[in-house]
Amino acid sequence: MLKGKSPRKSLSSPKTAKKSGQITHPNNHSNKSIKTKLSTKLENPQNILFSWFSFLQSQNSAHLAIIFTLILSFYLRWTVGLGSFSGEKTPPMHGDYEAQRHWMEITFHLPSNQWYFYDLKYWGLDYPPLTAFHSYLCGFVANLINPKWVELDASRGFESYESKLFMRATVILFDFLVYIPGVILFLNKYLHSAKWTSKQAAIFIPLIQPALILIDNGHFQISNLVKIGSSVLITSAIMLSPWISSTEQLYQIAFRVFPFARGLFEDKVANLWCVLSVVVKLKNIFSVDQLAKMAAGFTALAFLPSNLFMVFYLLKTKESHEKKVHEKSILLAVLPISLLFVDEVFPCSIFVQVSIFSMYPLLQRDNLELQYFATLGMWIFITSLFPFSYMGSYGYLKVITSAVVSFFILLWHIAFKVITPPSNLPHIFELSNATFSFGVFCLFYFYFSYRTIQLFWPPSTSASKIKTN
Repeated sequence: MLKGKSPRKSLSSPKTAKKSGQITHPNNHSNKSIKTKLSTKLENPQNILFSWFSFLQSQNSAHLAIIFTLILSFYLRWTVGLGSFSGEKTPPMHGDYEAQRHWMEITFHLPSNQWYFYDLKYWGLDYPPLTAFHSYLCGFVANLINPKWVELDASRGFESYESKLFMRATVILFDFLVYIPGVILFLNKYLHSAKWTSKQAAIFIPLIQPALILIDNGHFQISNLVKIGSSVLITSAIMLSPWISSTEQLYQIAFRVFPFARGLFEDKVANLWCVLSVVVKLKNIFSVDQLAKMAAGFTALAFLPSNLFMVFYLLKTKESHEKKVHEKSILLAVLPISLLFVDEVFPCSIFVQVSIFSMYPLLQRDNLELQYFATLGMWIFITSLFPFSYMGSYGYLKVITSAVVSFFILLWHIAFKVITPPSNLPHIFELSNATFSFGVFCLFYFYFSYRTIQLFWPPSTSASKIKTN
């Protein structure tokens, strides 16, 4: 690297390093320097998104930016919700939409000690208690509007335009009450020193990124903050309070929330176990208990690199502080990656694109192809217009990689529509989708582990003086 080429690359002093977002000497390696590194003051690239926010700022209409973002996020959610949903008009079990409606029914009518036991063969409750209380609240309101929507047992499979409207509205309402304010508050604090346009772009991206919208408002499975929040220990303790006195109740909740009896995956999903099953049928070799322990062990091992560096950082600064079976589990990674958009344009755009692609078989079964292609095209359009200079190091390589990924996805969709799978390989397209997506997710796992090492590696050598992309 040439010295003196640009202020961002200068390593002459801690002050200069701090401005450029570089990690400096251990004595200066503080929480503030980490935030400065990730929240660099970005120059406005020639991109339609940044140009729009720059235009609003130049017209003294900056206050309209957040209003525009909120209106667009509402519009996307509502229009996606106009389409079909999981299991529509497909008795006897219907789909995830019916599961959510049924949970409103049982949580409203039954005492809490029956929630996780009641008729488990018909959409037995298998979400954490926070979701159960959310279902109870929605069921309470639904009963006030029309008791037939949540009538115990008699309402199974109930579908009407009005009930669909209510169900769609509950998702959007809780997005605007919990998820969206949380994103805005977090990014305003996280990017407090960033340029106004960069901050607005950072807020815009997670609120309109299609992966969550397609699942929550299309497929219909509430997957965002209620699941993430339930992992917080204090919240879990409060939510489990109605069952805390009964070991049997707690065991049943754990059994329902972590359904290892179904196997390590369902359908053709982009995870290690599905891809590995093509070569080795683990369920024929190991018991359910052994597979559960293997899944827990590999999950812990995958988290180890990032966690070790975060623990090391906390110790240095004296600050303290899975197994998934569904296609939708990738959403747990999509949200935090979306929050890093202005710092990680390339990883964010490609990761979200592949995440949406990995869910296509699920969305296709739900007749949500129009919503899928429209929102995916919107995402590619918005994120593909960034100039090479904004991609950081190896910008051209990143753009080429992005083009290759997009080209593969395009070819896959063409083949899916025009080629009939051979009789001996009926699931070849689903498996190729899962394998490709899983491979991309693995690459980004290593990439983000590397970025974590960049942030937290003790800067005792010159190799630790690294430049943010």
